[in-house]
Amino acid sequence: MRKRKLLKLHVLGVESMVLELGACLDLKKVLEVAPHGLFAVDRNRNVVLWNRAAERITGLSADTVLGRQCPFLELSPQCQESCALLNGGAGREEVEIFTDEGKKILKKSFEVLKDDDGNVMGCVECFMDITGVKAAEEEAERARDFYADALREAKAMQEFYADVLNNLQTFVVVVDENGKIEFINDAILNVEGLPKEEVLGKDFVEVHWWRHSEDAKETAKKVLGDALSGKVTFTEVYAMTRRGRLIPLLAYGVPLRRSDNSIRGAVLVGQDITEKKELERRLQETIQKLKAAQEELSTPVVQIWDRRHCSAPSVSSPG
Repeated sequence: MRKRKLLKLHVLGVESMVLELGACLDLKKVLEVAPHGLFAVDRNRNVVLWNRAAERITGLSADTVLGRQCPFLELSPQCQESCALLNGGAGREEVEIFTDEGKKILKKSFEVLKDDDGNVMGCVECFMDITGVKAAEEEAERARDFYADALREAKAMQEFYADVLNNLQTFVVVVDENGKIEFINDAILNVEGLPKEEVLGKDFVEVHWWRHSEDAKETAKKVLGDALSGKVTFTEVYAMTRRGRLIPLLAYGVPLRRSDNSIRGAVLVGQDITEKKELERRLQETIQKLKAAQEELSTPVVQIWDRRHCSAPSVSSPG
């Protein structure tokens, strides 16, 4: 009976050792196939573990590093200056290493291993190659800076052109491809005395400027339609302000194109021709006066000629 019990205990002990050994072997396999570099050093900084990913990233085989001093002391300037094992504790850091393939950037996490009494036993580190990630981040940063600069320049140019348009005495309206107003210059505001918000976003043809006349609305609609179809049309039209004042305009529109030459909207321009109309009126009045004066001058001449001709003395023939 005692022999059977001892034999049973012996068998159980062997099974336990086999299971423990199997667990260790499985753990080693897991560490070997891990996607990140894994290595461990003892208290003397001699390498006791170096997996396949560590070989791939550093270009150093396990045979060349196992049992020797940590290769990062030679590969990385940061590790030369500040060794995780000497500093103790745990943490994360980025380091540069120099391999046969060139400079690489690694992201490392490390932890110092201690026994139950707090004595340092070694250090285990995990690292991954983030050289490509860093390059992508730098490229993205350069792209952000480039587009930020381009955006600042575009905004500056937009402000410049807005200043130019706002200082013109000509009325300027910018519409999108649907005829909705996106911009009006200060010349319109100065005449109208209304905030931009009252017209921005509204249909150009439906704004109060053309409500006084169906002909005016049709003219505005034609100028807009021609511009959005790529044509330029010059015409005269009367626009009415919110206060009811009629302003004669020489109106035209030009298409606003994208870089691919497609039309994204139109620039509609109205030049106040009030003075021109006044000069035309005065000229017409002058012409009418000249005609009337000509008629008045021609009538007396004919009458005098007729009177002189009729009252002239007759000459009798001799004999």
